[in-house]
Amino acid sequence: MSASAAAGGEGAVRRRAWVALAAAPGLTPRGCAALLAHYGTPEAVLAAPVNALASAPGVSAQAAASLVSAESGRLAGRLLRESERLGVSVLTPDDAAYPARLRELPDPPPALWCRGALDAPAAAIAVVGSRRPSPYGRSMAERFGRELAQAGVTVVSGLARGIDGAVHRAVLDVGGETIAVLGCGVDRVYPSEHRPLQEAIGRDGLLLSEFPPGAPPLAHHFPRRNRLISGLALGVVVVEAGERSGSLITARLALEQGREVFAVPGNLGTGGSIGTNRLIKAGATLVERVEDILQAVAAQIDPSSLRPPRPVPSSAQTSDIDTASLTTEEHALVGHVTGEPRHMDELAARTGRPVQQVAALLVSLEIKGAVRQLPGQFYCRSTV
Repeated sequence: MSASAAAGGEGAVRRRAWVALAAAPGLTPRGCAALLAHYGTPEAVLAAPVNALASAPGVSAQAAASLVSAESGRLAGRLLRESERLGVSVLTPDDAAYPARLRELPDPPPALWCRGALDAPAAAIAVVGSRRPSPYGRSMAERFGRELAQAGVTVVSGLARGIDGAVHRAVLDVGGETIAVLGCGVDRVYPSEHRPLQEAIGRDGLLLSEFPPGAPPLAHHFPRRNRLISGLALGVVVVEAGERSGSLITARLALEQGREVFAVPGNLGTGGSIGTNRLIKAGATLVERVEDILQAVAAQIDPSSLRPPRPVPSSAQTSDIDTASLTTEEHALVGHVTGEPRHMDELAARTGRPVQQVAALLVSLEIKGAVRQLPGQFYCRSTV
């Protein structure tokens, strides 16, 4: 066997070992990091005695047994083949495209599954917030996402309902770069109404997950996802968050990782602003403009790393709405729905139709992907 063939064979073995660690049930990220710190390589971890593995912190008996079983290697091989079939890239810490900022974490993922552009950004800011934002919160997310993208910054978020979805859409609308970090496999769509948005990000941005294809969106996946959202970025902007919002977990993780934490001030009379206002009281940087963010991280940004947004024709839309599927009544109503939130009563007044009829038409338009419903019976045009 030639030296190059041997090297290629060793690389394939190492790659399967990384994926085996990523897929081991019951193995926490910190447990994986502890094993790698002790044994040095993923192959050495898989060759270790089961009792030694099970005694390590963060490693369950189930994980230890899985790692030393023959099924571990077979599962890794199946995942690599399935990823290739799906057109999903697999990155391990051995790959040059593995994000440098994630390498710095105390618990970097042993494997990342990606769909889209793999060149990791040098300048990225995360924007997160409530799944049930107010119209104010949604408009702030769209504004910050749009202006960060126009400044050449890559915007990271979690593709959740509410603020996450709004910021991803705003970035795509101006031709900017966005990364969506998922709490499931990149081949799974969650939430289901974000299918067009997820497809657009996979085409024009990057979908990223430490969970292999087929992995469902389980509740305990999302705190792990949050550490990658903050880990990829220079700082985290919390737009709107309630008292127990998951966005506050992302902010805490950002602080632990040495990232900047920013918060958009909210209305003192609304529950959705309790979390962000408390962050400000605790020392987070209050931001009113994108310039506040850029000035705070300027020392960490190489201007040559900024990526101007690609040109987007003014008539272009990122949605695939089939206008031919709209009825005459739906066409008439959707003409009054814009990018700014409008209440259902206002739409009824503008069209001269009864509120009950407008409500039924809005439901149909939402199903067809033409409009988005916001809290409080407000509606706006769907851009993705």
